[in-house]
Amino acid sequence: MSEWDRKLASIDKQLESISDDQLVGKAPATATPGERREVERTRASTNSFGVFARLVLAVAIGIGIAFWPYASRCGFGLFAYMGAVAVVIGSGVWSAIWTFRHRAAK
Repeated sequence: MSEWDRKLASIDKQLESISDDQLVGKAPATATPGERREVERTRASTNSFGVFARLVLAVAIGIGIAFWPYASRCGFGLFAYMGAVAVVIGSGVWSAIWTFRHRAAK
């Protein structure tokens, strides 16, 4: 038996000795009333408006790039265009991260 197998076997033994509640945490049904209120407050504060506002902003900026009114071949125009593209990418990433952190997949 290799060193790696021994380490994995010891980890398996440790995991078997821990109950599911200790491993995962308290389920909402067994949580105290204070913990339930905190979870409900967090869910209530995360509404769909913030998600859609960020998404609409990212899409609007992306559509605006398609109608870029300045020359984007070289010089300052190219740098301005690349900056605008970076803003589009940043707003998309910002929207995705915010949506994921607040569990607002819909």
